[in-house]
Amino acid sequence: MTLEEWTRAGGWYRDEFMLLYRPTGHDDPFLRAWINLTAAVGPSPGASQTLQIFAELTGRNAPGQCGKCHSVDATVDGELLVNWRPKLRTMEPELYTKYQHQPPFSLLDEAGCLTCHQVDYESDVMASYRDLNPSTFARNFKPMSKTLCARCHEEEQAGNACTDCHNYHVGRFPPALSAAPLALSGMAEEAPPQQ
Repeated sequence: MTLEEWTRAGGWYRDEFMLLYRPTGHDDPFLRAWINLTAAVGPSPGASQTLQIFAELTGRNAPGQCGKCHSVDATVDGELLVNWRPKLRTMEPELYTKYQHQPPFSLLDEAGCLTCHQVDYESDVMASYRDLNPSTFARNFKPMSKTLCARCHEEEQAGNACTDCHNYHVGRFPPALSAAPLALSGMAEEAPPQQ
């Protein structure tokens, strides 16, 4: 078995006098643990060296290229937080517009997703990753226009009812009755005891 065949599966290997590591694939447990460890150093002695290791592990040419897709945020205590999971939108209030990608997939032409999503080549998306602040995120797509949606949303084609695209209620609404009694005391006479 050649060295290349041995290392293709990933993990630790030796090449002459060097000990090397090849990621086992996406979400490599060793790389992820090492990145998390170097991200959590915060302001402490030796932090600059640890942050250099973090920069090497998440750099453009790093093994695994994790930093290519996963953004990093600075926390209030000075640590770094790698966003391994996508943002959960279930905790956000309901928006005015709604959209499901599944129905229009059959309508896409040879441009695929670019049929509707137009790339904004002037946006510097990667620059918004460098400041470690999630509120300065730059989008890499142009905003959707109403005329773009109206190409398909006509009465005969995809429908043009307002509620096809917009939620009837926006925001969070508490239930009308916060608690309903199971029985109305004092309103009904007690049934006579059974014999």
